[in-house]
Amino acid sequence: MVLLLIWLSLTALCGNIVYPWRATTAIIQSGGSFEVWFNADSGQAIHSIELNGPYNTLSTSISTVADNWVYDPMSGNTYTHTITVAVPADTPADRYDLVLNTSTGTITSYGGVKVVKKYKDEYYLVHMSDGHLFQNGHDFDVLLKRKSAMIDIANIMDAQIIIETGDNMYNVINHPEREAYYFLGNDSIHTKGMAKATAATFLTPGNHDGAIANDFNKATAQQNADFFNRYWGMQSHSFKYGNGRFININNAWSLTTTSADDHQYQIDEAIGWLRGIGAGGNFHLAAGHIYNKMHSLLDAETKLSLVLAGHNHHLFTNNPYSFTEGSPAVAYIAASTREYFLFNLFKINNTNGSFTTPSGATASTNVLFSGTKDSPSTWVPNLKLTFTAANDGSGTSNSATIENKFPFAIEGAKVRFAVPEGYDYAITNGTIDQEFDGTSVHVVDVSVNLEANSTTLIEIAPTK
Repeated sequence: MVLLLIWLSLTALCGNIVYPWRATTAIIQSGGSFEVWFNADSGQAIHSIELNGPYNTLSTSISTVADNWVYDPMSGNTYTHTITVAVPADTPADRYDLVLNTSTGTITSYGGVKVVKKYKDEYYLVHMSDGHLFQNGHDFDVLLKRKSAMIDIANIMDAQIIIETGDNMYNVINHPEREAYYFLGNDSIHTKGMAKATAATFLTPGNHDGAIANDFNKATAQQNADFFNRYWGMQSHSFKYGNGRFININNAWSLTTTSADDHQYQIDEAIGWLRGIGAGGNFHLAAGHIYNKMHSLLDAETKLSLVLAGHNHHLFTNNPYSFTEGSPAVAYIAASTREYFLFNLFKINNTNGSFTTPSGATASTNVLFSGTKDSPSTWVPNLKLTFTAANDGSGTSNSATIENKFPFAIEGAKVRFAVPEGYDYAITNGTIDQEFDGTSVHVVDVSVNLEANSTTLIEIAPTK
C-alpha cells in the first residue's frame, strides 16, 4: 500500500517524461551526455535533474530547448522540452532513477538511466516475452515471482541489456497498482520490478497490449498508440551499446509480413537513425513481438545479426528461424513466461559483432535447477547469490557465495558489497571493477568468473 501511494503521488503530477521512461532506458558513459524528452504543463519550469542510485545521488548540469515535437506519429503525442544532461566524469557505473525537479514538483523515471564506465568487450543480453501478467485465470503472484527470478539471474550475470518483446501486462487502466508491481516490484511478496534490474531494460508492444480488453483489434490505431504512450512509453526506439545497434519496433498491430502499413514511419525513423547517430557498428539487432514482420525492411538497409520476438508461445524449441524467406536463421522466439519458466540468453562480442547462445542452440535457458514452476516454495534456481552477513554496510568483512548450476561457465558475474567507509578493502576470488563512497556506505563491485556446475566463495575484508 505504501509503494502504491508513493507511485500514485509521483505519477499524478503535471508534466511527463517521454524519454527515457519505462519502455526505454538511456545508456551513457560517465562523462557523456544524453537527452531527456519532457512534456511540460503550461507554465511548468524545469529546475534541475538528479540521478538517484541505490547508494548515491548525483547532480548534473543541463541545457534546455523548448519547442513542440511529435514523438509518436500514430498517437500524435508530443513533448515540449529537449533537455541535454551532462553526466559527471566520476559518476559510478550503476542504474539510476532519473529525477526531474520542476516548479510543480518532482517527476521520476525509475531506472531511466544506466551509466557505464566502459562498454564490455563481451556482454550478456537477456530476452523474455509474453508474461501476460494479471491475466484472468493465472496466479498473479507466481507470474511476478517468475519475472523477478529472471531479473535476479540477469543481475548476477551482470547482463547489460534486457529486452521484453510484448504482451507484458493486463488491465492497467483500472489497476494502477499493477504498474508499480511491474516496474518497481511488490514488497509484500518480495519481488523485483523491471526498474530494479541492473541491466538497461526495453519493452516492445504486443498484440495484447491494447487499449480495450487487452486486444489491439478492439481499438483504433490512435487509441492503442495513445494507451501505450501513457502506460509504457515509446512504441519504437533505437539505441547503442558500444558497437551494437539495437532497434525496438512495434510490429504487433495491423500489418502484414510484406508491408509495414501504418507502421512504416518506424522503419523510416530507424533507417534515418542508422544513417545518422546510429551509423557504424558491427552488430545489428531488431526486436519486436512477431518474428517475421517488418524485419526484412530493416535488413534491406543493414544486415541484421539477431532478431528477437515472442508471440508464438511454444515455438522456442526450434529456434532459430528465418525472419523472411531466404534470410539467415537468426530469429529467436522467447518462451512465454505465462506457461514456462525460461528466458533466452545471448553473449555478444563487442569487438567483432558475433554472438553465442551459452545455454545451447535454441538460446532457451531454464531458470530452475529443480522445483515446480507453479510452486515458488520449491524453486532451486540455476544461479543464486547469498551473503554470509547482512550486506548493508554494517560490517567490514563479508562473504558471498554464488552457486552456478548451469552447465556452462559465466564470465564476469557481479557481486556488490556494501561496507563501511574509511577502509581499504581486499577481495579473494574476484577482481574489483569499481568502488566508491555512497551517501552512507562504501560500495565495492566485484567481477568473478564462474565455472560450469560450480560453487564460488568471494570474500571481502579490510587490508591491514
